[in-house]
Amino acid sequence: DTWAKNFVKRHNLQCVILHGQAGDVNAAAIADGMAHLKNTMKNYEMECIYNVDETGLFFRLLPRKTYITAIEDRRSVRGTKGMASKDRITAYLCANASGTQKVPLSIIGKSKNPCCFKFKPCPVKYFSQVNAWSDQTTFSSWFHDVFLPHIRSCTRKPVLLVMDNCSGHGNLIDPLGQVSVAELPPNCTSKHQPMDMGVIAAWKQRYRSRLLTKRTELLLFFPPFCR
Repeated sequence: DTWAKNFVKRHNLQCVILHGQAGDVNAAAIADGMAHLKNTMKNYEMECIYNVDETGLFFRLLPRKTYITAIEDRRSVRGTKGMASKDRITAYLCANASGTQKVPLSIIGKSKNPCCFKFKPCPVKYFSQVNAWSDQTTFSSWFHDVFLPHIRSCTRKPVLLVMDNCSGHGNLIDPLGQVSVAELPPNCTSKHQPMDMGVIAAWKQRYRSRLLTKRTELLLFFPPFCR
């Protein structure tokens, strides 16, 4: 340890945290595919280029860290089952390149008729799938029932939808020919997928913040209910 610490100090090395999977992207292998995609996008206005991506959300997962006061005993603080919750949904996030248009959020759950929506309708478009995953049937429904109506209401100009080459997307065709679909080259979404450049992360952070706010309100006003 002493030798390693002195070596780091002597050469002025810094420790950084690795994140994402962009290090696995082979720039040479995807060069032709990216060049073709860029040439395709030149034929569209920035406001008419959209990107869609799906992501999983553990919607009941609680954080593993908390704050305690100086007089509290660390050993008295215990976790809950919520820290290991695996209840998950899948969400579709889509927006245009300029950020001026956001396609309404859509989610995929396991239940066809969730109990939580019996007395209050779901505020976003809801799809059901056995494992709450995105498959060809669900993605096709999203494309025709959510994306195309949104595009029709916003513009009559030609629109390009950019997405990854996942087999679960299937073959999407706009019956009116307004929307064209372009796929990113394989194994490059961690570096070139626009939704992965902080959009999905920001959405999850906001969701987690609101989840903890609701949880705190319940603990403050209905403590017996939360035990």
